[in-house]
Amino acid sequence: MAGGVGALITACAPRAAEADDMVLGQADAPVTLIEYASTTCGPCARFAIEVLPELRRRYIDAGRVRLIYREFITGPANLSAAGVLLARCAGEDRYFEVIDALMHGQSEWANGGGPRDALLRIAARFGISEARLQSCITDPEAIAALERRVARARDAGVNGTPTLFVQHRRLDTALTLEAVSASIDQALSQTPQS
Repeated sequence: MAGGVGALITACAPRAAEADDMVLGQADAPVTLIEYASTTCGPCARFAIEVLPELRRRYIDAGRVRLIYREFITGPANLSAAGVLLARCAGEDRYFEVIDALMHGQSEWANGGGPRDALLRIAARFGISEARLQSCITDPEAIAALERRVARARDAGVNGTPTLFVQHRRLDTALTLEAVSASIDQALSQTPQS
């Protein structure tokens, strides 16, 4: 087989950065962590609440890792998309705060009986009115852009969430703090020190 498995992995690996990616950390961080997540994915919420804060403290805030966060849609698709579009509506400066609020409140808005009211409360916390939220989640251009991002994720071999890549290598392990940290530490040990 020409190219072997390495070529297949490279062909399926996500690209380093896209213009519409949401990024935490320094552009020159030696290691890149790419997370594909959905706002309605329970394991994504657990990762965001239980693992990501410590990864941010140890690696991202320390300038050692850059996190590229990429959106994916899971069921219920309309709520998943609404969460993403709400975060995008808040703007780049507040995007991760909104994602954090969505993950922390996921059981109420994504799995509860009144998602609309819960999303409105989250939007209001970030100064987004009901009219603006409605405009954001029904904007054809924003929806088309989200569909393109999801298609790129599928092209990179992502078919569920959460999916993480460290230095373009997919993590096929439990996404615990220990496992992700071990992968990051290994990648850091393989990068040239400046």
